[in-house]
Amino acid sequence: MNRPASVFISRRLGRLWFGLGILAASISASISAHAQWISSHRVADTAYFLFSFPSRVERYDLAARSWLPAVPLPSTYGMPTCGWVDPDGIYVTYGGRSVYRHDLLGGNTTHVMNSAVNVSGLLTDGNWLFINQSDQSYGRFVSIDKTTGSIIGNFENYIDSVHGASIVPAVKKIFGRSTGVSPSDITFVSYDNTGHLLSGGDSPHHGDYPNASKTWGFPSGTRVIDSSGTLYSTATLEYAGSLGTAVDDIQFPADSGPIIVRGNAMTAYTSNLLPAGSATLPFAPRSFFLNAADAVIFSSDNTKPNGINVQAIPLSSLGTPPIPNGVDPSNLAYVPDQTFLANDGTLLLVSKKNKSIFRWSPETRQYLPTIPLVKAPVYSAYSTAGNSIYLADKLGVVRSIDLSATSPVEVPFAILPTAPLGLTVAGAFVFTADSSGAWGTHRTFNAAGVQISAKDWNYYSEEYIWSEAAQKIYHFRDDTSPNDLLWEEVNANGTAYPELAPGAIGGDLDTPLHGSDYFQHPIRVSPDGSVVVLGSGAIFDATTLALLPLALPTSVDDIVWQGGKINTIRTVSGSAKLERWAGPTLGLNGSLQLSGKALRLFVLDEARILAVCLSPKGQPDFHVLTGNFEIVPPTSLATPAGLSITNPSPGKLLLEWSDVAGELGYIVQRKPSGSSDNWNEIGQTGASEAALEFGVIPSNDTFDYRVIATHGELLSDPSLALENVLSGPPLPPESFTLDAVSASSATLSWQDGALADGYRLESRRPGKAWKAVLFPAEDSVSATVTGLESNTPYDFRIAARNPLGLSKWATVAGITRHGQGEISVILSPDDRELTDHVSGLDFGSVQVGGKSQGAARLTIRNVGKNELRNVSFKLAGPNPDDFSVIGRGQAGIGSGGSMEIEVKFSATRMGRRGAVLRIFSTDANESPFDILLGGDGLKKGSRDKDPEPRLESAQHFNGLRQFTTGTTGVEAGEAAAFE
Repeated sequence: MNRPASVFISRRLGRLWFGLGILAASISASISAHAQWISSHRVADTAYFLFSFPSRVERYDLAARSWLPAVPLPSTYGMPTCGWVDPDGIYVTYGGRSVYRHDLLGGNTTHVMNSAVNVSGLLTDGNWLFINQSDQSYGRFVSIDKTTGSIIGNFENYIDSVHGASIVPAVKKIFGRSTGVSPSDITFVSYDNTGHLLSGGDSPHHGDYPNASKTWGFPSGTRVIDSSGTLYSTATLEYAGSLGTAVDDIQFPADSGPIIVRGNAMTAYTSNLLPAGSATLPFAPRSFFLNAADAVIFSSDNTKPNGINVQAIPLSSLGTPPIPNGVDPSNLAYVPDQTFLANDGTLLLVSKKNKSIFRWSPETRQYLPTIPLVKAPVYSAYSTAGNSIYLADKLGVVRSIDLSATSPVEVPFAILPTAPLGLTVAGAFVFTADSSGAWGTHRTFNAAGVQISAKDWNYYSEEYIWSEAAQKIYHFRDDTSPNDLLWEEVNANGTAYPELAPGAIGGDLDTPLHGSDYFQHPIRVSPDGSVVVLGSGAIFDATTLALLPLALPTSVDDIVWQGGKINTIRTVSGSAKLERWAGPTLGLNGSLQLSGKALRLFVLDEARILAVCLSPKGQPDFHVLTGNFEIVPPTSLATPAGLSITNPSPGKLLLEWSDVAGELGYIVQRKPSGSSDNWNEIGQTGASEAALEFGVIPSNDTFDYRVIATHGELLSDPSLALENVLSGPPLPPESFTLDAVSASSATLSWQDGALADGYRLESRRPGKAWKAVLFPAEDSVSATVTGLESNTPYDFRIAARNPLGLSKWATVAGITRHGQGEISVILSPDDRELTDHVSGLDFGSVQVGGKSQGAARLTIRNVGKNELRNVSFKLAGPNPDDFSVIGRGQAGIGSGGSMEIEVKFSATRMGRRGAVLRIFSTDANESPFDILLGGDGLKKGSRDKDPEPRLESAQHFNGLRQFTTGTTGVEAGEAAAFE
């Protein structure tokens, strides 16, 4: 029957749609497995995402926060390699060279051109399409009139290729990065109002700043930023700032600075490009777009139906980092990284490790509230002009703290293009060093954080010292050999160097020496700016940098001037030594020894100086002194704190505490714990001596201790008592004996002693180092040490312990017993293992008195971990003379060792013959190791049975079985004695 054509067509279409459904499902599955993202773009409120496989454009409605139907791209032209989307359409390069245009729904396809070389990118500006043909070495572009499709012009520029390109219509330039030349640089290509390509080039810096791979133009058209976070002027491509971090993607809100993404971190910046807030994202986005109060982030995710993960992040979540709680420096062991004297006389101690600025008052001799820091600074500087402290972190972000504020907190100040190498202040200006440029760059900023000047081809120094009188920065070149002393002009007062703008960096000068032992830190400039004194003691003219014939006779750690005299501090044999040098010959005019290592010196006023030392406990100590090195008494003495007691040597106790500023000594008192007795003085110490050693008390009592600081008649309040302190370390355990010993262990005992709260037991082999093996508890009177080697001498010692230390040692020696090896007997050549009291050897039949003999070779092995000793053999049973053993016993077989013997059978009579081979050793489990032997004697002339021995079980030897257990068999007394 013929079917109507309509039915046929209908069914064909049905199959077609069914097939498309399968294809759609297949494409959906393949998207999640193989989606390849090319680029993302925004047109109005729609985000477009171009994928090369499957070839399509995904669309997302940013306002409605929903996906729109995807736009399929034709597969006729090949796979998409790059693209661009603007309000006029979707521009796609297929197969690397063929450029087509589609409308925003994928239809109305128009061929634009076939490129002679691979296309690396597409860009548009109004009616012009720019085709980027840049390769490694060339910057190449073709401009197209989008209306007519005609080529407007083309441009080629050697070396300055333009990759990771962005277009800035406001200045009619395309920016990118070169790739075929080293060092890489930021590059541009310009065009005019008719779309004609004009010129190209690169920046004047030629690799001075970090490398990058992508660029973005600011909407204002004034600046362009690359993926290193470095900004350049679009007019000149000169350096224009930095964000202090690399950039993966960037967006520009209309009313503030940019928002950037790096990894899974999003950071907002102020309009003057300082970090304002950040948030951690749920994933690292491939791109993001701003939508009202949100940032919508997108990333590849093959678990999603279209291969894209999307989430909205409220911009309100980009908050400032929480300020941490301040660390209490009281009794804190720390070394300040940098120390400054503020305008109000407060000492500022910057601690990178503790992310804190500690403040100490010379007037009250106590710490003030800590200023906590969000980031750990690598450099810091204090400005007397602004009463502010500046801090640079490792990324180059400089923050400032106004110390005049009621609640001083960090605020962003400036960002360096690379990691910082130094920071100081020059009057009201901030001076920095960073690693950008050919060698390094020095910069100055005004109080608003605006860069005033930058000077390349410059030097790194561990410190940069400003002289207000000389209007110069003094520094070394610590990263260059030979080292040298240099100065650099900074017009901080605005008049010292009229040719320079206020705060700008000017000329420089170095000494003619260029390398010597003179160049040792610190660098210090006299208040009048006339001389520079170095840590080596060498003195230079501050203007000419000529070495002067006069010098300090020693190297020093710090230098200050007071009343025309030079005061220095240095560490001598672990203690700080203050020295004063005066007169035209700089003769020694006074000295003072202080406890701890030397750190810094400061002039508080015309009559006082402040010495900072590091105490033996690792805490800063502060000493306010007169010009004659006398300790200035405070209005009150702080209460000593941090009491602790140890046992430094037998029979001695050491009480220690934190040093109190301004004291001239301490009184140490003691009384029995829990008693109402008065405190008894047990000793006094001198200035800065925050420890007292005294003898132990032979008593089971406990005591309380306290300390009082003194300065003449001025006394501090007593410290909090250190209570319930034992009178000393315990006495050594008595009657320490070795009670029992085995091959691998030793049991020891002792009498429990007074004051002990436990024990320490050690052992060693003679001549070896002692090693702790057990820590018996307080009431223990015995312990067993295991894991010893057999037949080995050992020393053992024990000491009682308590919180004040160990007692003297009690010692005993001993030797472990021999261990027991383990016998294994193997029948060769079959390598069959015999079983004690079970296995037997049947030698078959031999002629009585004949030459024919049966023989068996046995291997005796030691499979135990200890030595198998006194190995010997004996034949027993009814017919021992019919068997013989060839081989001698051994004194010992080491673990894993072996020996061989041979057993022979020669019948002396007809009939069944039997015996037992007994192997003796120190194997406690199998000694003797019994092997039953059997064979038959035949009349002469008879035919032998096979005389080769066979391994049999004992029950097959009917005539010999009784020898294993019966009274007529081998008796126990036949076994040799063994240990």
